[in-house]
Amino acid sequence: MLVAAFFCLIAVMLIFGQIPARAGAPTVEINRGIIPAPKMIKSVADRFHLNRRTRLVINDKAARGVARYFQKFIIPATGFYLKISHIDKPQQGAINLFIAKDFASPEAYTLSVRTNRVIIRAASKKGLFYGLQSLRQLLPPEIESHYPFNDIDWAVAGVEIKDGPLYPFRAMHLDVSRHFFSKDFILRYIDLMALYKMNVFHWHLTDDQGWRIEIKKYPRLTTVGAYRPETVIGHPYDRVHYYDGRPVTGFYSQQDIRQIVKYAADRQVTIIPEIDVPGHTSALLAAYPEYGCIRKAYKVKTEFHIFPDVMCPTEKSFRFLKDIFTEVAALFPGPYIHIGGDEVMKEQWKACKSCTLLMRKEGLKNYNELQGYFVRRVQKIINGLGKRMAGCEEILQGGINPGAVITVWLKRGDIIKAIRAGDDVVVGMSDKLYFNQYESLSLDEPMASSWQPPISLQDVYQYNLVPDGLSKKQRAHILGAQGHVWTNFITTPAGVEQAALPRMSALAEILWTPANKRSWPDFLSRTGHFFRRLDIMAVKASRAVYKVRATHRLKGRVMTLILHTEGKNHVIRYTRDGSRPNAHSPLYTGPLILAKPVTIRAVGQDPKRGRIYGDFRLTFVPHKALGKKISFTYKPRDFYQLGPKKTILDGVVAYDRIFHPMEWAEFHGVNLDGIIDFGKKTDFHSVSMGIDAGQYRRLFRPQSVEILISDDGRNWQSVKKVGANTIRAQDPFLVIEFPKVSARYLRVIGENNRKVFNSRLGKKVPVSIFIDEIIVN
Repeated sequence: MLVAAFFCLIAVMLIFGQIPARAGAPTVEINRGIIPAPKMIKSVADRFHLNRRTRLVINDKAARGVARYFQKFIIPATGFYLKISHIDKPQQGAINLFIAKDFASPEAYTLSVRTNRVIIRAASKKGLFYGLQSLRQLLPPEIESHYPFNDIDWAVAGVEIKDGPLYPFRAMHLDVSRHFFSKDFILRYIDLMALYKMNVFHWHLTDDQGWRIEIKKYPRLTTVGAYRPETVIGHPYDRVHYYDGRPVTGFYSQQDIRQIVKYAADRQVTIIPEIDVPGHTSALLAAYPEYGCIRKAYKVKTEFHIFPDVMCPTEKSFRFLKDIFTEVAALFPGPYIHIGGDEVMKEQWKACKSCTLLMRKEGLKNYNELQGYFVRRVQKIINGLGKRMAGCEEILQGGINPGAVITVWLKRGDIIKAIRAGDDVVVGMSDKLYFNQYESLSLDEPMASSWQPPISLQDVYQYNLVPDGLSKKQRAHILGAQGHVWTNFITTPAGVEQAALPRMSALAEILWTPANKRSWPDFLSRTGHFFRRLDIMAVKASRAVYKVRATHRLKGRVMTLILHTEGKNHVIRYTRDGSRPNAHSPLYTGPLILAKPVTIRAVGQDPKRGRIYGDFRLTFVPHKALGKKISFTYKPRDFYQLGPKKTILDGVVAYDRIFHPMEWAEFHGVNLDGIIDFGKKTDFHSVSMGIDAGQYRRLFRPQSVEILISDDGRNWQSVKKVGANTIRAQDPFLVIEFPKVSARYLRVIGENNRKVFNSRLGKKVPVSIFIDEIIVN
């Protein structure tokens, strides 16, 4: 008994590192919770204890800055001030930061944690910094605290790590034009990037809604261009616009920028400033209208559209831009300046006599080529300042720009197009890497952009950056990728954090870790543990990964609904009466069979902590047209939709959910004119449909709706027509009842010939109506 107890004690001490493991102890490949996952990591039965006697040892002055970073980083939580020593050999009782030459990449590193010492080796301070980030993540999460912990054993489990990045360009973007964020928050954003070994910050500093960088030679860019009196509430295409009446102002002084640049450099982050031209320049032109093509009172925009305001391609404009880019280049030591170049509307160029003369002089055949001319002139300026131009994929429309870096955000095929043109590419696809898009359609999600399907954490993690059909040489032109955070609907730092995290961590891993070392279940587990670290940092990271998602399938008039949550050991609670579930609601145990009208609501639950996540809602209404064929006289839009013919007769209503266009049929400037074929004569007495969104949108309604029937699909008889007053009174769900009729074909005509003034274009334009499920009973 005593012998057995003794060996049990020895085993426990080995596990917890109280005695060193014997030499040659077996190692096991594991992942210690590091994000992004290292290329190689093995555990050893050792344990290093950080304490106030621990030293930081460097062998090269190049490591001193990284050592000072870590020295300062741990003081708030631990109270330890680690002395820095310059010694040529690794020391016991120390964290050794050693520059070594035997690394192929300056960002690669090795990390060895043993009982009496930590050794990080790398070819440069970049690699040492990334090694320290891994060490940071191996320490207890309380190391992130700004307040001291006196009862924590600052222990690190023994590991051997060999690591380095898959891609050299690992970026996050932030739009500070549409909403301004303080210098302190920019520093915090950079800190979050550094935690995940992201190394490029794409700083979107100018746009129609505000100019955010001080330019000494042109002070009106900030005294005028950095101010707007108010901001639209809701979506720019809503039928009614309200404004908040709250001014938005703010910019970064050149002193601010120098401080931010240095702070980023200390964390191995390069900043790419973006000065958006020739479009997205309303704020610039509000300050200096003489650089526009037409004479008018330009204004800093209070809404979020693509506006027609563009800079004029004149010599005066290019001198102006040279002055601006000269100041920008002096502030940002990194190799790139981004010019945007996206979404350039050509109307003002078409109305410009000097543009026409320029096109004749330069032999430009169309206005895309005029845009190309503008971009090449700007590229010449930027190259002359010793920088490399970066721009969005639209700069390809006007011809090849040799040596440019192309941010591809809209069309995946443009990755190949840019590479074949000889350019390098940064992948920033809006359908996977726009983190301002919804993460889920749970009813508790904040308002977000909705022109792409929701982008989940798993969508990001499983995204393949490289299109098919590229050779190895061509693939080398893909520098990496970036996640975008556009702030049309994001007004606070907490909102930015919720949009960016944890999706940023998934992007970090696919940019750092080889595919054969990545595992979604393992990443999900590490993310769960990582939330504790982010909580201590007071980061408002999204928990959408734990919210309920669903798939469903129809067979006849019966739906099978399958609910799912990603949380490990999490459960799902649900209700069938439309009420929000709580901890005592029924437990989901398998697919739900739905044969009658019902509203299912569901939440994810962590039973250990009792936390509830999300608010999933799905209303199923079986009806006589369910799954039938429908044809349209006027084609509905299909850019944002999954398929109007599928969603409009699938039994799932959308008017009681967060609005997302993929769940609706959209008719822009044309009538809804849909014909349902029942296949045989069918009795019915009512037609109903969703006409307005339940959350976050105020949609234009049809001006009238008429129901017609036919036995042959050619000769039609009107059954009932309702006008605008009835439609308005029943918003958001229109029910049209009539005496029972019998017919094979049912036709629904929703009138949409309305035009409204569009502040973007300055004229009246057609509008869209959206139609939810057409329910026939």
